[in-house]
Amino acid sequence: MSGDGPFGPTPGGAGGGFGGGGSLTPDAVVEQAVQLRAGGRPTDALSLVERGLLTVPDHAMLLHVRAGLLMETHRVEEAVAPAARAVELEPRDASFRVLLAMTQGGTGRIHEAIASYKAALTLDPGNGPAIEGLVEALRVENDTQAADAAYRAYFAAQKQPSPVAICAAAEFLLSTARPEQAARTLQSGIRMYPNETRILSVLPGTLNYIDGVAPEETLRAHVHCGARFAAALNLSRMTLRNTRDPEKRLRVGYMSPDFRRHSVAYFLEPLLEGHDRSRFEVFGYATFIPGNGRDDMTERLAAKCDAFHETTDLAGHTLAAKIAADGIDVLVDLAGWTGGCRPITMLRKPAPVVVSYLGYPNITGLPTVDARIVDAWTDPAGWGDDVLAGAKVERRIRLSRAMWCYVPPGDAPEVTAAPSTLGKPVTFASFNATKKISATAARFWAAAVNAVPGSRLLVKAYGLGDAFIAQKYREMLQRAGLDPARVELQAADRDVVTHLGRYAEVDIALDTYPYNGTTTTCEALWMGVPTVTLTGAAHCSRVGYSLLNAVGMGELSAPTPETAAGIAAEFARDTARLAALRATLRGRMDVSELRDARGLCAALEGAYRDLWIAHCRGGAGSPR
Repeated sequence: MSGDGPFGPTPGGAGGGFGGGGSLTPDAVVEQAVQLRAGGRPTDALSLVERGLLTVPDHAMLLHVRAGLLMETHRVEEAVAPAARAVELEPRDASFRVLLAMTQGGTGRIHEAIASYKAALTLDPGNGPAIEGLVEALRVENDTQAADAAYRAYFAAQKQPSPVAICAAAEFLLSTARPEQAARTLQSGIRMYPNETRILSVLPGTLNYIDGVAPEETLRAHVHCGARFAAALNLSRMTLRNTRDPEKRLRVGYMSPDFRRHSVAYFLEPLLEGHDRSRFEVFGYATFIPGNGRDDMTERLAAKCDAFHETTDLAGHTLAAKIAADGIDVLVDLAGWTGGCRPITMLRKPAPVVVSYLGYPNITGLPTVDARIVDAWTDPAGWGDDVLAGAKVERRIRLSRAMWCYVPPGDAPEVTAAPSTLGKPVTFASFNATKKISATAARFWAAAVNAVPGSRLLVKAYGLGDAFIAQKYREMLQRAGLDPARVELQAADRDVVTHLGRYAEVDIALDTYPYNGTTTTCEALWMGVPTVTLTGAAHCSRVGYSLLNAVGMGELSAPTPETAAGIAAEFARDTARLAALRATLRGRMDVSELRDARGLCAALEGAYRDLWIAHCRGGAGSPR
């Protein structure tokens, strides 16, 4: 990479991890433990290491590996002591200090973790995991300004940045109102590391958020990164023994990191519940990431599956073997290129038919994925065909209905009257993630507020409680022409009931662009708050259009910031119409496609069956 990095002159080095070598020695124990862990057996690896420590209790690497395995098996408190002892024995090993910092951070000792990460960087200034961990710890402390300074110093000092640091910096930039810099950082990283799968897996998803990139270019990047990711790993496909019977009861596996209290779960639950069990058997594969594991929602979702597996500790190859052993006929990936995704599993092709759906707003670009399920509103016929022509990627299957069904929280508050109908100022609002807020979205919002005298804008999101981040977005809105005095920025509420209750303060919700809201739009509608959406060409900027059409309100979408703002302003001025809609919107939504679980399941079952029949005839699995 040449030129400037994301925080100044171009950014080196990678952190450590597990090691090994030798035979019938502590090093041999480490090597065998690493193999067991890679094979999806971390508990067995831990037992092996602990037996080794009975013989050599002060072997630094064995202690280090034990701490890592305790972390991996969710025994974080127990991991602190061996990690600390390993550092005492090997104080010059930066990777040991990184793991100690992780255990400290995982047990809430953030100040100690910050000190350990800084010590690791002193020993190894190019250590990617150390700078990533330091920034995360500083952000937990709401010291994003210090996190920004840490990244600036790191990239200023490194000519060859670590891939870990490149990806972490891009996420940081994206979440602090600098999406274009995030994309440039990743693109520079790919020029430096053309076959680095970590960067190849992060760039496509980042581009979905950037309105300065043409949608066709983003689609092309997905094709390119998916193909290069697959070529870099060059994995063989699994040998499968599924019976080719077109009419058999199909085993459908849903694979997702979001079998938990997450936005995807509100759309996943009706699928697990609504399938025709005489024709389909439903398996769940939860690919949790550390820190976001099983919760009360997991229990609910697991109970709706015929079989459920938590796969946090399974490597991609091992998970693929598990799926194949279960005899899954149609594997449905709900993650795409998001955290917790399993591209290695998909590249091994563990089921005759592999489908992407729901949790990611674009193609994966992987040659082993057969189809992507969308609808005619999110993906109009013809768009992107020139980019996809001849590419070995999933073909799009457009459902004849909306691709969503939403289950609202059972404890959602009752709908209240719109604030403006009670004599209060008109309040426009967005409760979407900050990284979805772009300059174009800001222009749309500013135009809507400025068109309604006395109105205000409420923006609530995680991160906005941090002064550094809030100032970035305040400046973005001001550049769009919005008086800061008319803007209120608030941190997100931690519990769902309080969050939904805040819609009592909102007259009209304004969508984000180019990455529309999904769960947030459904929540607003359920709380009686109409959402006006700005609609673009790509799937991620047409989700709002699809959701609104599903409830018969497609007229609340528009193709330009100015026309969308006009719709919002007109609505705000018509308080009688606003009051009438507020009183009826929940009931209207309840009888719409957006709440028709069985209808969606029937449509999906038809798509799965068609793909399965094509496979039985010998042509199924050729991705297009």
